[in-house]
Amino acid sequence: MNIEKKHKYFDVSIGDWIKKIPNDLEFDAISLKDIANVGRFDFELPNADSEEFVRLGVLELIKAGASPVVRGSEAEFWVKCNHLGNNAEEIASNIVKNWKKSGVDPDEEGLWFAQVD
Repeated sequence: MNIEKKHKYFDVSIGDWIKKIPNDLEFDAISLKDIANVGRFDFELPNADSEEFVRLGVLELIKAGASPVVRGSEAEFWVKCNHLGNNAEEIASNIVKNWKKSGVDPDEEGLWFAQVD
């Protein structure tokens, strides 16, 4: 993947975009769907590059203190997904592997990233 490739609407590279993915964590969770869609549609990446885009985005989120989560109940809005691995690389790789194995695009009911205790 060429990390210098520019967004189709904005003058920002893939590398710069990925670094900015965690910026919204202070205000909201970030969905796997949104990350995947930006890579696929806004940067027009083919499958293998789209997967790498997602993997690198997930790594940035984990470095910023986010955890992979799914929606829970009213009592516990976000539930951590502790089964995805023991370190950032393993977690990111497993997320991509699980996404591709599912054969469906991520949606709002799926995986998110949030700063949770």
